[in-house]
Parts: sequence; structure tokens; C-alpha cells
Amino acid sequence: MSTLEKPQQHAAAVTDYVAAFVTGTSSPDIPKDVAHLGKRSVLDGIGLALAGAASHQGGISRAYLENLGIGNANGSTVIGSSLRLPARFAAFANGLAIHADDYDDTQLAVAKDRVYGLLTHPTAPALPPALALAERDRRSRRATTSMDSTAPRPAAPSARPPVPRSCSASIAKPRAARSRSVPRRRAGCARTSAP
Repeated sequence: MSTLEKPQQHAAAVTDYVAAFVTGTSSPDIPKDVAHLGKRSVLDGIGLALAGAASHQGGISRAYLENLGIGNANGSTVIGSSLRLPARFAAFANGLAIHADDYDDTQLAVAKDRVYGLLTHPTAPALPPALALAERDRRSRRATTSMDSTAPRPAAPSARPPVPRSCSASIAKPRAARSRSVPRRRAGCARTSAP
């Protein structure tokens, strides 16, 4: 066994432990003060996303995403706009917006050896995908916040049409790899199709 395998095995064990803890936790297991702090972090994150959406950076990211031609009426919300996108792109835009002014919440450590605390920003990377996926899957607030996968949710919307292979391939190709003479969308690719 190489020395490189041990850290990977340890990381897998830690990941499995954390995943089991998260999936095995239900709403009644969460202390009220922790739930209250979580709600405040969500409100703080949404407020920051609104502020970031109004910033210069927010306009740049929305213009870029609109230019991709992936808007979808059934998509997830880009906070502070009427733009609806596939979940991963809405999460991206909302994450950028939360970080725009860098006032997102900070988890501080209390240990004496942590002069500045941990300075992690737990809401900014976690809230945007949670909101986008919950909206995409039509999860209720209760189902989303309780971590209960069996909680009732509204009926799913009508199925979205599949994206033709030629469209998904052109969307996935990095801009630098595209020829300037080739249009951004291939013939037959609808602007509302989602990758």
C-alpha cells in the first residue's frame, strides 16, 4: 500500500461518516438554537444574493448566463432577477451574488490558537445549490429544511424535453475550443433547452 492510499482511504471514511450523519439527521434532532441560527444564515444568504444581484458583478454574471441561451421557464431562480436557469447555473449565479460584496456569514472558532477564527463562509457555497435543487425538484420548504427525503412535495412539473447530443456537446465545449466562425448554437438547438 502506497502512502498516497492512506489519506484517500481516511478521507473516504470521514466523508462516509459525515454523509451518514447528515442523511440520518431529521428535523426533531436539531436543537432549536441551531435551527434558529440556520434560518438566520439562510436569510442572510438571500439578502446578500439580492445585494450581489444589484452589483456590477451581478449584471456581468447574468449577461454571461443569458448569452449561453439556456434560460428555461421551468428552471431555478436567479435571485434578484426574472432569469430562470438549469439548477447548476442558477446555483452558480446565486453563489457569485452572495460572494459579490464578501459580507457572507463567517463561522468563527473560539480556540485560543485561532486568532482570526476559521473564517469559513458556510452559507455561500451550501445555500445556492440547496435552493436551486429544491426548486428544480419542487421540494417543499419542510422537505428541504427538515432533511427528510420522505416529506411530501408538490407534483413534479411536466418532463422537460431531452437536449439533443449535438446541443449538449456544443454547450459543454469551452469557449476557447470553439471556432469563431461556428455559431454558438448548432442548428436545431432551442435557446430554452437545458444541458
